[in-house]
Amino acid sequence: MRAFEIPSLSLCIYRKGKRMLSVAYGFSNLRFEQRATPNNTYRVASISKTITAMGIAELVNRGQLSLDSRVFGAKGILPLLAVDQGHPWLRFITVRHLLEHSSAGWGNQEKIEFNRTPQTKRLNGTALLEFYIRAYAPKFQPGRQHLYSNIAYVILGRVIEEVTLRPYEAFISDVVLQPNHIEARMGKTEAGENEVAYYSPDNANPYTYWSPSKLNAAAGWVMRAEEVGCFVFSDAFQR
Repeated sequence: MRAFEIPSLSLCIYRKGKRMLSVAYGFSNLRFEQRATPNNTYRVASISKTITAMGIAELVNRGQLSLDSRVFGAKGILPLLAVDQGHPWLRFITVRHLLEHSSAGWGNQEKIEFNRTPQTKRLNGTALLEFYIRAYAPKFQPGRQHLYSNIAYVILGRVIEEVTLRPYEAFISDVVLQPNHIEARMGKTEAGENEVAYYSPDNANPYTYWSPSKLNAAAGWVMRAEEVGCFVFSDAFQR
């Protein structure tokens, strides 16, 4: 922790589904010298993608969705997302491609989700996704290679909303989190109750550099380390 200037760490160890250890080290807030405890919550970043994938799997199991369904275009799941001005390959992207990071676009190395130009700061929801789709063309034909992408999972969140006609967060809470007695919430720009304070080694503001709510299905969830452990040993995860 000292070597990498990490202010706090929450550790939870499970063995055969039973919690063996739950401890925290360091400070949840350096400014106020508050000690970290196992009750502190953290942004769990890309663990959110696994949660989203479980939501997609539930829809597939229910017969409400096919992994090979096309996402964009007039006959796609999200027909209202304007792809007419985008690359022709966009119309061939399927749910499976988004899940497997083989959709060919919006790779993390470009950091487009952190592009905080005056234009993108004003955009949310559909308008922001349409900006990404128009501005960043696929790098290869969908399914040919893998390219890790936050935006692909944000789109999967929209797929869940379109299929269920419910907000992403509400659906995930009902079918993934609550049945497994997992407490979690969607992060906001400012820290919530019991949430640790965040710091950035490069002096970027961790509260304005990116918005958890905009990356909800990709990196938006907040929970305790114990909840992450419960999640890994949940019936839904094991399936």
